[in-house]
Amino acid sequence: DLIFPHHENEIAQSEGAFGEKFVNYWLHCEHLLVDNEKMSKSKGNFYILKDIVEKGYSPKAIRYLLMGTHYKQKLNFTLDSLEASGNALKKFKEFLLKLNSVEGGINNSKIDLLIEKTKTKFEESMDDDLNISEALAAVFNFMGEINKLMAESKLSKNDAKKTILLLEELDRVL
Repeated sequence: DLIFPHHENEIAQSEGAFGEKFVNYWLHCEHLLVDNEKMSKSKGNFYILKDIVEKGYSPKAIRYLLMGTHYKQKLNFTLDSLEASGNALKKFKEFLLKLNSVEGGINNSKIDLLIEKTKTKFEESMDDDLNISEALAAVFNFMGEINKLMAESKLSKNDAKKTILLLEELDRVL
């Protein structure tokens, strides 16, 4: 239902309003589903951001849910999936808190290899038509490896700082 010249008009309107180039790339996502039905005003099965935030959901959890599916795949929006996104973000936050509490220790030679492997996998996944699921899996696998090292007290404060720097770098992409 978004046939030519719909997107071209959106770009022209934005450029006319702001006087500068709007975007370098335009990607059209699959339709958003809500509880396994196409979201539409006529069906009345749509949310606006304000409504979801007022229900107590974090804007970051909403963003994480929306970006977690490849743009060529349908996303089925449910409050349960939004809750799961919030839980995933909570794991990230708890992981960062643990990293920030690491003290002393001897540098682990595995850290630089894990960081390089994760960064490479993340970049390759994103370069593969924005394969966000695979990119996020690389981050979660990395977190699992680092958690094992922390549990065995094989992570130095310096290693933790390197880990945080990588996560900050990847977060800038996301």
